[in-house]
Amino acid sequence: MKYKPFFLTMLAMVFLSSVTALVAPFLLQAWSRDTQRAPLTFQRILLLVSVIFASKVLSVGLTVYRERFAKEFNKKNFLSMLNDAFYMSYDEILKEGPTHLLERIALAVESIYSHMTGGFLEIWSGIGVALICLLLIAGVQTWLAALLFVALPLNYFGFRALNRQLAQRCQTMQEQTSKGFQQVLSRIQNVDAFKQLPEYSPLLKGLTPAAQRIYGSMARVNEYAQSMSIGLEGLTQIIQNIAMLALVHAFSNGLINAYSLLLGTLVVPVYFTSVKAIVNAHINKRDFDVAMDFQKELKERRERDGKQPLQAVQDVSLHIASLTLPGRELPFGAQAVLHKGDIAQICGASGCGKSTLAKAMLNFRPSDGLAINGLKIDQYQNRDLRARVEYVPQSTPILCGTLRENLFLNGNPAHASDEWLLKHPLLQSILESKTLDEEILENGANLSGGEKQKIALVRALLSRPDVLILDEVCSHIDGDARTQIYQFLNDSRHERVTLLIAHEALPDGLVNVWLNREEAPNACGA
Repeated sequence: MKYKPFFLTMLAMVFLSSVTALVAPFLLQAWSRDTQRAPLTFQRILLLVSVIFASKVLSVGLTVYRERFAKEFNKKNFLSMLNDAFYMSYDEILKEGPTHLLERIALAVESIYSHMTGGFLEIWSGIGVALICLLLIAGVQTWLAALLFVALPLNYFGFRALNRQLAQRCQTMQEQTSKGFQQVLSRIQNVDAFKQLPEYSPLLKGLTPAAQRIYGSMARVNEYAQSMSIGLEGLTQIIQNIAMLALVHAFSNGLINAYSLLLGTLVVPVYFTSVKAIVNAHINKRDFDVAMDFQKELKERRERDGKQPLQAVQDVSLHIASLTLPGRELPFGAQAVLHKGDIAQICGASGCGKSTLAKAMLNFRPSDGLAINGLKIDQYQNRDLRARVEYVPQSTPILCGTLRENLFLNGNPAHASDEWLLKHPLLQSILESKTLDEEILENGANLSGGEKQKIALVRALLSRPDVLILDEVCSHIDGDARTQIYQFLNDSRHERVTLLIAHEALPDGLVNVWLNREEAPNACGA
């Protein structure tokens, strides 16, 4: 087991915690039987203090070790869940929303860590301490130990029933809070959009329902959990008070001596503290259960994958009458066989399915009329297919990082040295004012639209794809940048099959194949 040393350390922490809590009762019980010396001497008090102090110092050291382990443990779980999320089907990711998924992953990672390093150990340490306390109390009064024992199953089964209800409520809360934060982010992530407002009260008014969703869902869970907890804790407190009164009564009637009374007053609170720890750990376990269910859900929603390897693309066949979207079909006419050197324009009005066709080329969505080298696209391994087919979407992802890091977003191939980048024709205009180590601001705030598109295009070309799909890559950039990009595509056309989704008129001689032209002849220059 990879984390065996860590969990052994955690068990040591549990042992130390138990020793610290029970060392005084054990010593008092042993000293009360010593008839040769006074029960409490300076040396014995010093020993008691030293043992407690030493255990606490060691506990601090082990706590530091635990938190350093947390970094690796949480990082591993976070990246593992992110990986599972990446492999979800395209439409499942859209349905959940990336922000929502990220929120749920973060909550799941924290819940798993909290339980594995806290709740799980607290349950077993609490049970151990509680049983030892019962044995000590049984040495004083057997019936009193039986009374205290009643509190353990009362709390355990009571909070277990509560926990089942809370698991369902917490799952709903996580979904509601994540969607609420997603709504907030969608309104504030574009700084240019909200900073230009003359006042922010309309924006805040629009965010009020999201805030209500977030904090209303939290309040409903907390109301239920705390109300039920107060009731169960009230019953436990009644038992504890009865036990303390019984000890005083027994001492007053000479049934126990002063040392037994002192032992009881020390052990009874420790016992109920352990019971409370067991209960709290079970309450928190609801988050762990929800997290584990979510982790399982991610794996179950994995996208479909083919089995055939794909080394190189020789030709792309399109024989399509319609495209499939969730819940509907789009008529779309595409009849062509494309080879390297072909540049095809995908035509059609907005919403006709141009981007859907591009995504079908990557097996994001099913399409019966698409084939590469004579084999249906969905029969290829997704990894191989997406290594040979590059798609540049309308929305260009730009990182907060250097220009080099943005170019190498999808990895750093061996051929792409700094010298290669510095000589690339599409980067020349950018490198006139920036270096490869220049920091790029969030969302590319210090880049022009044309520079963003050039970065996206070079990033896609780094893998030397056989098929390049560009979705409105020049729709929002100036004429010089547009001319430069189209000229580059024409000059290097023999290296790949290129598919262009574009509404504007393209340079003469660039396109030699038109897809869906009959549906929108004006969009294809006819």
